[in-house]
Amino acid sequence: MKQISEEFFKVHYCTYLLFLIISLVSCSSETNKNTDVIIDGPYINLPLKGQKVAVGYFKLSNHLNNTIVLSDVFCSDLEVSLHTSLFNEDGIMTMKPLQKIEIESGSSVVFEPGSNHLMIAGLDTLMNTDKLECTIVIDETWNLPITFELK
Repeated sequence: MKQISEEFFKVHYCTYLLFLIISLVSCSSETNKNTDVIIDGPYINLPLKGQKVAVGYFKLSNHLNNTIVLSDVFCSDLEVSLHTSLFNEDGIMTMKPLQKIEIESGSSVVFEPGSNHLMIAGLDTLMNTDKLECTIVIDETWNLPITFELK
């Protein structure tokens, strides 16, 4: 049986350790980035019979050291837009489309009834499913998957 030299073992062992360290560092930074922006409780209220527009809600928390911008939401074959609800000077609630929503470092934005929300058109074609896979776009380049529960 052939013996492995000590030098051969040291070189391969060091190479293996270097590869392992690089792999762990790259994995941990991706994991860390994903846990620094947290999406909680995403759900969509299905449209009432005869309606074609649904509403989506969730909470988006920013634990990064910088402000992020929610710039878009994509759901396959659906039209999705950011909106907020406001009371006008007559006390009547109105909706206003938003181009983007900034989330300061260490803060959260809640999408809830009477506030920020997603308007989703075309969902009536998906009424036989209980989940919807979408993508949230942060800073126009970072795509985060989001799974909405359909209610």
